[in-house]
Amino acid sequence: FRHLLSLLLQLLLLLLLALAVADPYLPWQLTQARRIVLVVDRSASMQAADIEPTRFAAAINAAQAYVDGLRLRDEMAIVLAGARPEVTVGMNSHLPTLRRALSGLTPQDGPTELEPAIELARQLIGDHPRGEVIVLTDGCTTVVEAGDSSQGHADFDPPVLEGSDARLEPEIEYRIFATDAFNIGITQFQVRRSVSDALGYEVLGQVKNSST
Repeated sequence: FRHLLSLLLQLLLLLLLALAVADPYLPWQLTQARRIVLVVDRSASMQAADIEPTRFAAAINAAQAYVDGLRLRDEMAIVLAGARPEVTVGMNSHLPTLRRALSGLTPQDGPTELEPAIELARQLIGDHPRGEVIVLTDGCTTVVEAGDSSQGHADFDPPVLEGSDARLEPEIEYRIFATDAFNIGITQFQVRRSVSDALGYEVLGQVKNSST
């Protein structure tokens, strides 16, 4: 007590340490907190290189930017959209965990259905009043044709999910990673033994022209 100023400084430091451990927050911070779910399309078409280095890599870079933009008390989950939706990370506010999870994602050689993944994202958000679903895709799904989309935004009508309460419906944002391209591809190919020639084969082939 002989050095009152020194004592006050030490008490102030102790108070700051206690507050840091307690991690206090104001009521308005809790009401402004968001629950965000990133839905990442991992279909084969996301490996296209019309956007450098690939559509999938560009989508992951955009996802990392969303992670960097998280605010205090925000939570984020990551859902992979493929033949079946998969939760990579549940609701989490630990930024290093989210970044590592995104860095470890890879596309697959298969189709994608967005509706189940979006429905799973809605379930993760629950009845939170500030829920957001961000869909990172190239639009090449069972609902959307690639020619109906452009990079960075969606020009298509999102799938309508039935059986939901409109008051609790989270905001859904579509980020499209694709460019218009003149593309011709083989959509069906099958070889079988000929029914009329024991040494012959029959080939079924279908080619689709997606250009103008």
